[in-house]
Amino acid sequence: MRVAVVVSTWTGNPASYVLDLCKSMAEYAAGADYDLFLCANGLEYSPPAEVRSLFKKIFIRENTGWNLGAWNYAWQQLPDYERFLFLQDDCVVRKYGWVSAFIACFDKTARCGLVGETLQHGWGKPWSMMCTPEPMDRKDREPVKRAAWVSFVRDTLAQWGIPEGRTGLHITTVVQFTSRAVLEEVGGYNIGMTKEQA
Repeated sequence: MRVAVVVSTWTGNPASYVLDLCKSMAEYAAGADYDLFLCANGLEYSPPAEVRSLFKKIFIRENTGWNLGAWNYAWQQLPDYERFLFLQDDCVVRKYGWVSAFIACFDKTARCGLVGETLQHGWGKPWSMMCTPEPMDRKDREPVKRAAWVSFVRDTLAQWGIPEGRTGLHITTVVQFTSRAVLEEVGGYNIGMTKEQA
């Protein structure tokens, strides 16, 4: 079963981002079969020839929802795929088995919905601590700004009916792997109406 690898880009990003990512993909064996797609945010996006030749298909869409919006659009356009690896264009592959590692983690984890590249460990504290405009540690240089942002995230989760859990620990939205079954179950990515919500 082939994986759909979907790269998101934006009209304002240089083509070198996509080219460097694709070059790194070619340098390291993926460990699994995949087809490569590009989803561009920005109706004025015009891929150069060297970019066009690298992808099975390129989707060009309105710039809503940033990379999550691109990924949400792309999986719905690819009905023949059951597994998806989503990447931002500024990523670079650095290890062999870069597709198979995500598949293995997803398959071995019970009730797994999403596999990511990196956890946001700074969010692994109780919500009440993160919402306080007092410094949490020596690295916390803007506690008021951080507290406001955490409160916004918490309020948004509540508005959308998403359980917040004990902490705000989460994966980044730079690299994500999931399945069609999961995306269909949750109704795809909730991209919100603003960059902050996305």
